[in-house]
Amino acid sequence: MLLTNTENSYGLIAKLFHWIMSIIVIVMLVVGFLMDNYIEPPLK
Repeated sequence: MLLTNTENSYGLIAKLFHWIMSIIVIVMLVVGFLMDNYIEPPLK
């Protein structure tokens, strides 16, 4: 597999960047939903 893009397909670097960014976005969404539902106990 080539590291750089060709006329017919994307290279390994572009594919890895795409999948890493998609995983980061999914993780951020999950963390956001979990933090939104987190209820802190009242301060005394």
